[in-house]
Amino acid sequence: MLKLLKKSCGICKMEDVPMIKYENSSGMQIIFCYACKKYAEKRSFKVVKHYAGKKDSKRLIR
Repeated sequence: MLKLLKKSCGICKMEDVPMIKYENSSGMQIIFCYACKKYAEKRSFKVVKHYAGKKDSKRLIR
């Protein structure tokens, strides 16, 4: 059940790394890690929210 609550990257499926939530033009939200950030920016997704990784427990700026 804990696997359901963890967030993972939409491309490489990595967990426990800093994540960014993006939204495409149709409103679908996808979570990417910083390594796959270039793909999301190339596809012109809008940034919705930043997530901290395992080392930082607090959330980053919205």
